[in-house]
Amino acid sequence: MRYLIPFLLPLLAFGGWSEVRSGPFEILSEPGDKEARVTLNYLEQLRNAIGIAVGQPDLPSVWPIRVVVVKPKKPTSPQLRFARDAWVCSIDAMNPVTAASVVDVLLSSWPGHVPPKIRRGLVTLYSTLDVDRTYVTLGRPPAMKDRDWSRAHMLAVRPEYSGRLRVLLSNLGKGIDSDVSYRNAFEKPESDIERELDKYIEAGDYGTVPVSAKPINAQKQFLPNEVDDKSAALAVADVAFASGGDPGYDKLGNVEGQGLVAIRNGDREKAKALLAQAKGAYALLQYAKLLPQDEQKAVLEKAAAANPKWADPYKILAAIEAHPAQKLAALRKASGLDQHDPEIWTAMARAQESAKLMADAAKSWANAERTTDDPALREQMRQLRAAGERARAEADMAAREEARRKTEQELQDLKNRALMEIRKAEARANAGKPAIDESKLDVFKETPDSETVAGVLARVDCRDEQATLHVQTGRSVMKLLVADASAVEITGGREKTFSCGVQKRPRKVEVEYEPGAAKKVIRIAFR
Repeated sequence: MRYLIPFLLPLLAFGGWSEVRSGPFEILSEPGDKEARVTLNYLEQLRNAIGIAVGQPDLPSVWPIRVVVVKPKKPTSPQLRFARDAWVCSIDAMNPVTAASVVDVLLSSWPGHVPPKIRRGLVTLYSTLDVDRTYVTLGRPPAMKDRDWSRAHMLAVRPEYSGRLRVLLSNLGKGIDSDVSYRNAFEKPESDIERELDKYIEAGDYGTVPVSAKPINAQKQFLPNEVDDKSAALAVADVAFASGGDPGYDKLGNVEGQGLVAIRNGDREKAKALLAQAKGAYALLQYAKLLPQDEQKAVLEKAAAANPKWADPYKILAAIEAHPAQKLAALRKASGLDQHDPEIWTAMARAQESAKLMADAAKSWANAERTTDDPALREQMRQLRAAGERARAEADMAAREEARRKTEQELQDLKNRALMEIRKAEARANAGKPAIDESKLDVFKETPDSETVAGVLARVDCRDEQATLHVQTGRSVMKLLVADASAVEITGGREKTFSCGVQKRPRKVEVEYEPGAAKKVIRIAFR
């Protein structure tokens, strides 16, 4: 790979540069308009192709993607790197390195998340996309073929899979379990697909497939603008800075760039003085990091406003925020803008656990787990998630116990208030009356006194709803009244009923009754 070392040429050398733009792309071309249009057409077809695969044809980018096209044989820096306010690189023609880094940046801006091995395969697969105006072909092998690329190639090129790849990526992007996503897309578990991949790699028959192209007329749609010498020089300086070279921002009078170079050189005081004038989101965030914590919030809010698509200002705001609700609000904003950062999900899970939002915390731990394929880190996330679920179960149990205790307490309070009202009413009713001698009061009993007689049931006299039992005990007969048959408990014996009149088969019984003239039956036990 060639790197741009003598980046900064005299300003007069930048005469004749032109620029074309579309979507997130900014193409600055030294050779001329044709090269700028060809490069932009390739990048828009690339964005369209990967967008179709994930179900979002017009994929956005958090930051502009600026490509500087230089004349042949000049040094280049083809991989996108971040500079002051954009992803930047320099090329003399489109190449797999640039294409791969563009795909990676676009996937980083896509709201969905796919397992890292799937993402790596997609990046390599689309890095060799062939574009000839509106004729687009996918599947040309890269210089180095690996398993991740082979998997992506099989799923995107083989007819039995290619039409369903979007379903797989959509399911994975929504956080659905990997095996379920494969079944939804291909009606096969992931293990079956991996076994077929082994055979696919062994066969080594890698074909290509046409891809639906975006209807672009580069000549009419991509209208060039002239670029002044200073803007062209600054674009080249940004590539130099991103590549680790000396951009010469001081010669161009770019204060933000000078401040960022000072940070890289470890001169914090100089950087603070320079970046105090910053307006760009990235420079503002770097300036905030140089300030005391109590001064950071206002600057971070400016950075968030300067680029509303960027999650990092909210991530840092959450870290310095002391109020739990505001911390959670900042983390929710950050996770909505960047769903690929496990640090954001981890911080979110911890904040939710502190707020006793255990169900939400479990979801955040799951999101943190699926954003990495590091086995050790995934296991750590899994354990933290399990601990959170145990804590949620304990919290639920404690909440139920507290609700039960509260209900019992409310019931007891109600009884106490009712008893108090009764006591007050009694006091009012007894006002002026002589005191009652409690020693002469009868003892209250839950049930009346009862006696029991055992004998033979000889006869039953029935009248309306009542009956009289004739129980013979030796030579005497006792008559007992059944006033309400439904209130009498009958036990023992196979048959717990009796007929009216003389009993053809007299049975031994034991009858419990209330003493007194009526002798009301309470219980009949057949023996």
